[in-house]
Amino acid sequence: MDDEGFSYGDMHKIVLQGIMSAGFLDARGVKNLFKGACNALNLDEEQRTSMQAVQKVVREINEKIKPYDMAIRSASCELTGKKFYVFLITVEKPIMKMQTLFSKGELELFQKIMTAVLRKYDHFAVPVMDCNNMAREIDARNFSIEMAEAFVQKMIALQYFAKYYLDPKGPEYEITIGIRTIREFEPILREVYDDVMTNCHLCKMIMLHGHQCPKCSLFVHKACLEKYIKTCKTCPGCKTGWTEKNMVKRVRQAQGDETPDTPRPEKENTPSTSRGSGRRQQASPQSKQKSQPEMPVLQPMVAGKRGSRSKVKSPSPQASSTSKGGNKGATKNTSPTPSKGSAATKGRGGRRKKKAAALPSSSEEDSD
Repeated sequence: MDDEGFSYGDMHKIVLQGIMSAGFLDARGVKNLFKGACNALNLDEEQRTSMQAVQKVVREINEKIKPYDMAIRSASCELTGKKFYVFLITVEKPIMKMQTLFSKGELELFQKIMTAVLRKYDHFAVPVMDCNNMAREIDARNFSIEMAEAFVQKMIALQYFAKYYLDPKGPEYEITIGIRTIREFEPILREVYDDVMTNCHLCKMIMLHGHQCPKCSLFVHKACLEKYIKTCKTCPGCKTGWTEKNMVKRVRQAQGDETPDTPRPEKENTPSTSRGSGRRQQASPQSKQKSQPEMPVLQPMVAGKRGSRSKVKSPSPQASSTSKGGNKGATKNTSPTPSKGSAATKGRGGRRKKKAAALPSSSEEDSD
C-alpha cells in the first residue's frame, strides 16, 4: 500500500476532487483533506500529510490534468501570508466561468472595483463606501445597493476580494483584489495592467501590496521579507541593509497624476517614493496606447442568447406586412399614377403566386 500511495491512484483522485469542488483550500484544509484520504484508504497518516508528500501529490496531479488545461497552484495571500491551494483553468476560461456564476450587475461591479483598485487608488484598495457608490452607477432596477454589499462580502469569502485593514489593530478596512483573482486572472492582469503589475523579487509572484528597497527598485512581499531577513539582512541587488522599519511601503508610482489612466514610468526602474521630474512624466503616444487597455467585458451567457433571439424575430413584422398582399403592398412598389396593366398589377399577381406556393389550400380559391 505504501508503494501504491506514491503512484497516481485513489489518493490523487480524492485530493483533486476535494480541491476542485471547493475551488480553493488553505494549508490547514489541504492537510485535513489528506488526513481524510489516508483514513479512507488505510494509509500512514504521518507519512502522507507532510509538506513534502503534499507537494509531491500535487505535482503528480498537475502532470495528469495538464492536457486538460487545468492545474492546482499554491500561493500566499499578500496581506496575511496565509497559504492557499487554488484550482485553476490555465487558459482564459475563468471569464467564461464567472459569466455563468454571476449576474450582469455583479460582473459590472466586479469590473468597476478591479479598475478602481488597479488604476485609481495609490494603495491599491477601494473604500467600502466607494464600492457602494459604484453600485449606484448600475441599473437600479436589476441591482440594488443591498445586493452590491452582499456581493462584495461573498467575493471576500471566495477570496476574489480581500480586506485591506488601514490599521492592523482596527476594524476599518478597504477592498482589494484577493489571491484567487490574482491567480485565475494572472495572464489578463499582466497584459491589461502591465504598468501596474510587478513581481516580488523573492517568490517571483505578482505583487500589489508589499515593500520596496529604500535604495533600489526591488519589491518584496511582506511575508517574503519576514522570512528573508531571518537569515539575510541585506538587499540582493544593492546590498543595502534591510529591516522591517527601513523598508518603503509600496504605493502607486505616479502619485502626482491627476487621472488614473495617465501613463506611468516603468514599474521596476524608478523608486516609488519619488514623483519624478517633468521629463519622466512626459510619455510618447505609444506608451499612452499601452496604458489604455481595459479588462474584457464580462456579460452573462444568457444575455447573449436573448440578444440573438431578438435579432431573429425582428424581420418578422415586415414579412407579415408584405405577405398580406392587397393595396398596401401595391402602393409601396408603384409609381404615383399607375396605369392599367402596369407593374403594380404584375406585382400583385406575383405575390399571389408566392402565396399560392406557400399555402396550397388558398391557391385553389384564387384559381376559382
